[in-house]
Amino acid sequence: MKRIIVVVAIVGIVLSCKREAHWTQKEYERILTSIEVPVFRADTLDILALGAKEGDANYLNDTLINQAIADLSARGGGVVKVPRGVFYTAGIVLKDHVNLHLCEGCVLRFSPRYEDYLPVVWTRWEGYDCYNYRPLIYGASLKNAALTGRGVVDGSASNETWWWMCGNKKRGYVEGMPSAWTHGRKWLFQQVMDGVDYHQRIMGDGAYLRPQLVNIMGGENILIEGLTFINSPFWVIHPVFCKNLTVRGVTVDSHGPNNDGCDPESCKGVLIEKCRFITGDDCIAIKSGRNQDGRAWGIPTEDVIIRDCVMKDGHGAITMGSEISGGVRNVYAENCTVNSPEMYNAVRIKTNTCRGGVVENIHVRNIQVAQCRISAFIIDLIYTPNELGTRGFYPMVRNVSIDNMNVESCETFVTIDGLPEKECVENVVISNCHVCGISARKKLTGRIAGLQLKNISYGNHE
Repeated sequence: MKRIIVVVAIVGIVLSCKREAHWTQKEYERILTSIEVPVFRADTLDILALGAKEGDANYLNDTLINQAIADLSARGGGVVKVPRGVFYTAGIVLKDHVNLHLCEGCVLRFSPRYEDYLPVVWTRWEGYDCYNYRPLIYGASLKNAALTGRGVVDGSASNETWWWMCGNKKRGYVEGMPSAWTHGRKWLFQQVMDGVDYHQRIMGDGAYLRPQLVNIMGGENILIEGLTFINSPFWVIHPVFCKNLTVRGVTVDSHGPNNDGCDPESCKGVLIEKCRFITGDDCIAIKSGRNQDGRAWGIPTEDVIIRDCVMKDGHGAITMGSEISGGVRNVYAENCTVNSPEMYNAVRIKTNTCRGGVVENIHVRNIQVAQCRISAFIIDLIYTPNELGTRGFYPMVRNVSIDNMNVESCETFVTIDGLPEKECVENVVISNCHVCGISARKKLTGRIAGLQLKNISYGNHE
């Protein structure tokens, strides 16, 4: 009798492993109901009433704004209001229980002077922990904080200010100048490989590592809503180690180098909805740290909902990676539109054997791909194959479903670049899609286990 029970149990395990990946509404609802939005006291401070100067490029309002935020936080929180007008500022620091609200017609324009973002603070730069220039809007260990309104956040980045630091001649770089590639990026990557503690990785002035426009290093119950973000030095919205994060109704219109729109990294409980992205890099890129740092923290990004967003220019519309060593799981994306000849890929997963990471339970449905340049869906496990780093950390991508994707124009419907030596892609189900305007239905390399294409109709424009 015991032998029969054991056999049945084993059969049950085998069958469960072969279960198809699919959207689970119960899991979706669990994630949605777990995300809390902060609530604030009615106490309000108007910066103009406190003595702020509007329209004066020679006067920076950051000292006054930061003092208002700190004072309000100390007495229990509330709203710091920035009214209509152009207000010049340097770095702003968010605090607990405070909503920094930019009214309609307000422009918060940041100084392009690098020295205004010193001293350095703890942040992550391309997935590695370090101390770098203070992000233009920054917060650390926040609880119940928000950045809201109908105003504009202008990072003032350009080829003449921050963007040239990337080392690209198209971005204002001139041969012989220093850049991130010759200085800070090179130093940081070597320090990580040498095992230098991140508290000793000091960048900032002379390193040429551009700061993020908005960066929150640790937070709970965070809301970013309604604003328009333009001219970012680097990544635009970059929350790290956050729980219960809502990004709603924002517009990111920033075409600079590495201008990712929203990059939740090592976060849990994330809702990104009703947003519009026109970016110089990935629109949404879900991350979890890079190589040694990502594995040392071991904190995945998990329980993510993306819905009702419009993605235009960029390298990827909905992306997992590439700094993904801590893993990504439980991502649900629906009702999004991708439409631009300058969009490379619609749904994108990217990593390599330096970064590794487990990407699992990724579910996407009801996506309209009116136009993208390369692939509607791509898994790339050989991303940046010449990356300097320790190899042998095999990634795993499993339990991925794409349902009801309507593709009107792209080069290839499905691209999977797996690894030749090991099966690191398994249980991918693509179903109920209509595809036309493509050159190839699929391009598959490497070893792949369990790819299914079901009920795919192809139009007449192949």
